Amino acid sequence: MQTELREYLPWTARFHVVWMILLCSLTFGAMLVPLGVYLSFWARQKRRTGIALFLYAFLAVALPLSMIPDKFLPASIPWEDIGAVVAVVWVATGFVLRMEIKSCLRDSEGFDPEIKLLWTGLFSVLYINYCLSVLREGSSDRSSSILS
Repeated sequence: MQTELREYLPWTARFHVVWMILLCSLTFGAMLVPLGVYLSFWARQKRRTGIALFLYAFLAVALPLSMIPDKFLPASIPWEDIGAVVAVVWVATGFVLRMEIKSCLRDSEGFDPEIKLLWTGLFSVLYINYCLSVLREGSSDRSSSILS
């Protein structure tokens, strides 16, 4: 890997995946939303597209609201349907962020990282940050063997 690519990646890519999992576990997954907001903001600064940033901002507002107990909410609004929409948006936003980061690195650095669809669907922003940390840490041999 070139030194320029390492310097180009976001600062969250410096963290080892174990620390990210520990941090997300200790916060019961709450750190995934700020991580997603940061990575999408970074991609927006580099590529000038803000779809993922808009979606993560929506999630930053919608997820805390979806955790309000039902007895405090009006019964006339279908909260279950809104919760299902928020869950679908969470999964879709991971794929949008994946697409934006891949095109950002491809356009600016001429490098197309391999970020798998299956793992993006399962682990979302945590996996995307992991792929960026692998790119930051080592050679292309290591990143291709770990990500495959």
